[in-house]
Formats: sequence, C-alpha cells, structure tokens
Amino acid sequence: MAKNQSAGTAPGQSKKLRSHAAAMTKLTPFPRISFIVYIILCVVALLPWLCIYNTDIPGIEIKVSGWNAFFCGLTGKLTTPGGVFGNMDTFNYFAPDACKPLALYGLLAYALLLAALILNGVMLSKKAQVLHLPSAVLGLGAAVFAVLGFTAASNVNNSNILAEYCQSNPACSVESYAIFTAIILLVAVIFNVIGAVKFFKAQSLLK
Repeated sequence: MAKNQSAGTAPGQSKKLRSHAAAMTKLTPFPRISFIVYIILCVVALLPWLCIYNTDIPGIEIKVSGWNAFFCGLTGKLTTPGGVFGNMDTFNYFAPDACKPLALYGLLAYALLLAALILNGVMLSKKAQVLHLPSAVLGLGAAVFAVLGFTAASNVNNSNILAEYCQSNPACSVESYAIFTAIILLVAVIFNVIGAVKFFKAQSLLK
C-alpha cells in the first residue's frame, strides 16, 4: 500500500518540480534587464539635478549633477567649489534653503539606487530571484527621493539667483533633470515587480 502511494506521489511531485523549473527559467531576463537599467541610471546621474541654462550660449552655465548632489549630501560640503561637488557652492550662496534638501535627497536617492544595483547584480550572478521584491522597494524609494530632489531644485527659482547671478538675463533659467532619474527608476521597479510576482507564482507551484 505504501509502495503504491509512493509511486503515485512521485510523478505528481516530479511534475511540480518540472513546472517550477520552467517558471524559474522564464524569470531569467528580468534581473538582467533591471541591472542594465540601474547601470544606465548611474550614467544618467551625470545629468544636472540643478543648473542654469542659457539660451544665448546655448548651454549650461553652472550645474549640480546627480552625483554632485550625492557627494554634497554625503560630505555635507555645500560651499566647496568644483570637484565632485559641482557648482553647489554658487547655488547654495543664493538658495541655501533649497540646496540643503537637494543634497540630502541626492544622497538618499543614489544610496538606494546603488543598493538596488547591488541586489540586481547578486540576482544576476546567484540567480537569487527572491531579491526582486526588496530591489523594487529600494528602487521605488530612490524614485521618490529623485522627485523630491526635482522639487527642491525647482525651489531655487524662489531665490534671487537669476536677478543677481544672471543679472536678470531673460535667456537664463533654472532647470532640473532629476525627474528623468525618477522616470527611469520606475522602469527598473516595474521589471523588479514583475519578476517578484512571477517568482512567487513559481514558488506556489511547489505547494
């Protein structure tokens, strides 16, 4: 009797394992795609989170990139010129109330982004698909802080930087491309969420 039960159970269990293996195989592209998106985001971080654009040049006169904001937030140096800090010193002179949160949001956004990048790298190398969910949470958090960074940069318009630094030149405007970071982050989050859903569905096949 026990032999018959064992014989009847084995084929069913084997079928579950095959279905699970097939489902897990379909998950393979998701960590690869999300990892690539996060790598792209590291390059996009070179775009200005805050800048003065002059249509007379045309081009950017001074700027604070995403990485500049990250390092300003990491070190607390908003008055040091050049280097990894960009032109934060100039913007901070005219709009310190906007630049302090900008540096903080830059730090938090890219810290979470780098953590998500590492998790996706682990997924890719170790096939640890269970990391899709925490990666999605980190990516979503980074997107929120990128939006807050965009808002902080927009608040620089409330200062007198255009009147004094740009001498009220109508060709000059305060711009921010931080919103593009948030949008691309959401793309990575979507792939992570889809990967998480498919992973948990694959796991349910073993029950």
